[in-house]
Amino acid sequence: MRILIGVWLLQALTIGPLWLVLNGRDPALVGLGIATALGAGLLAALWIGTLLRDQRRLTEARQSERLAAAKARFQATLAKHKTEDAARLSALTRKMGQGRTRLLKVGLVTGASLGLGVALFFAQVFTAGLIVTALAAGGVAGYGARGYLSRPARGAEVDATPLIDAEEPAAKTRRLARPRLRRIGAVRT
Repeated sequence: MRILIGVWLLQALTIGPLWLVLNGRDPALVGLGIATALGAGLLAALWIGTLLRDQRRLTEARQSERLAAAKARFQATLAKHKTEDAARLSALTRKMGQGRTRLLKVGLVTGASLGLGVALFFAQVFTAGLIVTALAAGGVAGYGARGYLSRPARGAEVDATPLIDAEEPAAKTRRLARPRLRRIGAVRT
């Protein structure tokens, strides 16, 4: 409506000066008609400039509305994706937590088994070492006891009978040597 009123006003302002210029013979009226036509042209230029500026503002407003609607759609989609991603991340975190708990349990059981195996190994080695040490100590003690028991007592007479006589035959030597060996073992009980 605003545009239609502006077009009528422009036509009226343009027709009036043209009629004065064409019908009038007076130079003042011709000058007034030309000034009126120039004024109408100026008003038309301002009016068209205002119309274009308003049209540009309307176009910008529509673009802004479209951008706002697109931005709202984008933000809604983004919020939806964020919610989905948060749900996926939560599920993944829960799944990883369960896997870590299971992995921790397996690790603890494996570590405990290895620790027990190592402890039993060292206990076995230690026990074997104690047994070897006990056997060696027993052997040394037995050797010492045998040596102590085989020594003649102080003040007792020493039997000067040789074990092997080079002049006697071998059979007699064997017979004499055996009782002597028995006698050595039977001394001091």
